[in-house]
Amino acid sequence: MADLQDTKTEFVTAAKNALEAGFDGVELHGANGYLLEQFLSPSAISVKIIMEEPLKNRSRFVLEVVASVSEAIGKGKTGIRLSPYGVASDMPHYPEINATYNYLSEQLNKIGIAYIHLVDHSAMGAPEVPMEIKKTHSKKFQQQDYPLGRV
Repeated sequence: MADLQDTKTEFVTAAKNALEAGFDGVELHGANGYLLEQFLSPSAISVKIIMEEPLKNRSRFVLEVVASVSEAIGKGKTGIRLSPYGVASDMPHYPEINATYNYLSEQLNKIGIAYIHLVDHSAMGAPEVPMEIKKTHSKKFQQQDYPLGRV
């Protein structure tokens, strides 16, 4: 668990460094098989070792990172990239994929970040993200009214 706390701290430090370097905000990478997405997939080895639990527990680390970063740099300066149905890094699909990303949208909405960048990799050969999932994300995540540019 200390490693998870250290990793969260590293995300926060990186976000602060980005703002100090002149960036307007950050987009956390929860897609393409990167670390945050690995926690969402029940097939990822790290998830099986750390927390073989239902959807809420698999989503917990992602949501804690998002909350920590948004508290540190501002909700209007924080976004996240997600890729349900992506196939990068051999991340297989799983039965509760729709429920996982629906839950994430609801919880990210509660945190109040600026946006979700939902990626559909079907143009590159991955399965298409069903329109139902896209519409559900739009309903469950209401983009906050943050002004463009620096917040």
